Amino acid sequence: MLSDEADTCGTREYACVAQSSNRRYRYCLRHGLLPAHSSEQYRHDVGAASADERVPSVQGIWSTANWMEREVYDMFGVVFEGHPDLKRILLPDEWQGHPLRKDYDILTQDTAWVRENLGIESGQ
Repeated sequence: MLSDEADTCGTREYACVAQSSNRRYRYCLRHGLLPAHSSEQYRHDVGAASADERVPSVQGIWSTANWMEREVYDMFGVVFEGHPDLKRILLPDEWQGHPLRKDYDILTQDTAWVRENLGIESGQ
């Protein structure tokens, strides 16, 4: 069904959830689609065992996924294979780490970047 309507679907949402480590997939990527000529909605889920695992990009099929995949990459570190411009979109290029990973320690965030660019010690 989706392959027949791929060129008329729009991206409604793209979400990434970092799940507990005892799950089969550490990260769940959810892509919500809205066909242009139907009131039905589709949801496509992809699991990744780790943030280092590469998942296929859907940007070539649904161009509206471009920035959404970049945001997931920036916040979680999930790499989208085949994405034409996969780089940070929210955080500075020099930022170390990915803040929405469960293993990212907010108390020790990127203290080097904060010190260098803001001229202060982290307030954490």
